[in-house]
Amino acid sequence: MFRATLTAALLTAPATALGGPPGLPSGPPPQVMILNVERDGTAYLTRTVTRFKEVTEVFKVRVGDKEETRQRKVVVPYTEMDKAVLSDKGVQVFNSDGKRLVGVNLPKFVKSVPVLVSADGKPVDPFYFRLAREGTLIIVAPALASLPGGSFTPLRKIGEVLP
Repeated sequence: MFRATLTAALLTAPATALGGPPGLPSGPPPQVMILNVERDGTAYLTRTVTRFKEVTEVFKVRVGDKEETRQRKVVVPYTEMDKAVLSDKGVQVFNSDGKRLVGVNLPKFVKSVPVLVSADGKPVDPFYFRLAREGTLIIVAPALASLPGGSFTPLRKIGEVLP
């Protein structure tokens, strides 16, 4: 019995040390964003983000024979477009084969195209490359990483003047 337990522990230890059972990804799935390249070659990512704000709602209630006006605070969702420039520090771009592309190799002719962006600021696990069409760009940018709880680091809003 002891020998069987020891054998099982030794066989499963390497799989857990590598991030899980073989064949499963070791990192979170990438996010889908839109890559835009302007005529001057400036590349930036846009994404639609749902945010929430608290507003005061006024409503009427019938109490007996009287109608009263009351207030309550409610949370309302709204969407905004965020923007992040690819020339920021620490940004790396890869093709769907996992090969790193340097500035010269980035397609300048692209107007807007969907890309995969690392969700944790680390290289995307090759497991997810199988889901991407050939030619899909994969971007790793620490500033675009998701924070615990699913919120995102703030990016530049569309319309803001870039430095």
